[in-house]
Parts: sequence; structure tokens; C-alpha cells
Amino acid sequence: MKDAIVTTTIFVPKLLDTYAEDAKAHGRDVLFVVVGDKKTPPETEAYCKDLAARSGFEVQYFSPERQEEYLSRWPELRD
Repeated sequence: MKDAIVTTTIFVPKLLDTYAEDAKAHGRDVLFVVVGDKKTPPETEAYCKDLAARSGFEVQYFSPERQEEYLSRWPELRD
């Protein structure tokens, strides 16, 4: 079974390195979901891609633009 760690952030979420190390050490299959804010630094997306490559875990980054695109299917929820 896959576990998920979901976090919002206005920083580059480097704490996920430690979470990924811990998950790997305990044989967990983890999906990381990072939800950005308008204040989140642009380098967060690159960090998430790098974390996925280094750790082997799936890491999804939702920038504000990606959130709008994703939620366009449900306008009532988006609003």
C-alpha cells in the first residue's frame, strides 16, 4: 500500500529529504504531494523533480498555476 505525505509550503521543502530517507529505511512506498503558494520560490519545482530522481519516490508539485488547471474540472470547488 502506498502512503502519502501532503504539505503546503512557502519555502523549498527540504525537510522532505529526511522524510524520504526515513521512508526508504523503513521500506515504505510514499507519494509526496507539495502544494505551493504564490510566495513559494520558483526553485521548489526543480527541488521536487530532483527529490524524485534521487529518492525514487513519486513527488508531485502543485504550483498555483497547476492548482488552477487541476481544479478547472470542478469550478465550484476552485472558487
